[in-house]
Amino acid sequence: MCGRLQHTRSTWSTIQITNQITITATYGINDLKADLQVMYMKAGVKQEGVVFLFTDNQIAQEKFLVYMNDLLNSGNIADLYAPDEKDGIINGVTKKAKEDGCALDPIALWAYFIGMVRKHLHVVLCFSPVGDGMRNRCLKFPALVNCCTIDWFQPWPEEALQSVAARFMADIELPDEGLRDKVTSFMPLSFADMNVAAKKFKEQENRAVFTTPKSYLEFLAVYGKMLATKRAENDDSAFKLKNGLQKIAECRVEIGRASCRERV
Repeated sequence: MCGRLQHTRSTWSTIQITNQITITATYGINDLKADLQVMYMKAGVKQEGVVFLFTDNQIAQEKFLVYMNDLLNSGNIADLYAPDEKDGIINGVTKKAKEDGCALDPIALWAYFIGMVRKHLHVVLCFSPVGDGMRNRCLKFPALVNCCTIDWFQPWPEEALQSVAARFMADIELPDEGLRDKVTSFMPLSFADMNVAAKKFKEQENRAVFTTPKSYLEFLAVYGKMLATKRAENDDSAFKLKNGLQKIAECRVEIGRASCRERV
């Protein structure tokens, strides 16, 4: 997921304002409507470029997709505004609508507002194809497919895996560069072997195991954490061993001194 989010931000950040909703334990339909109203105000009234970045992890309720379906399909969400709120929106766009030569009756002004929303508000959906969730949602809410341009993010090539591993390993302290090169080469190789094992598992058990670039980044992070943990454990064991040997040596000296006194 992190790659898709970063790709969106890097693509649109220079010309658009990127908005995301913040999911909490109490976040519901009314909160979603309030967030959408803020974006509609920026895009439709102020006519600012807005990107709404929405991920499948933010679907706290399936009803959220009813609003997303209407947003993608026509931009006109049925119960997004109360009648008095619509009057305020119409008054807000009247001046610009008049400058653009639009009719000034309420229906035409509302259509003008929705047209500006469709022009300036861009929706980026980041959904994972893993499992049946995306397929079922696309069947229930066809605008998720019919009104979107789908970018399929393919697996990273071996060169990219190698480059990312090299950058990660550059920050890790190792005894020599030869060992660093070997560990760096092992990272993409192990990831590729895991993908091969996943295919065999699918053939034998009819169960799918998916790997993504995010899995690879997590794999590198786990390696770094495990290496740091093991080094700390080894340092602790070495300290205890050194301390124990020192105590033994001190005891040996004391025993030798005691033996000398007894002989005297």
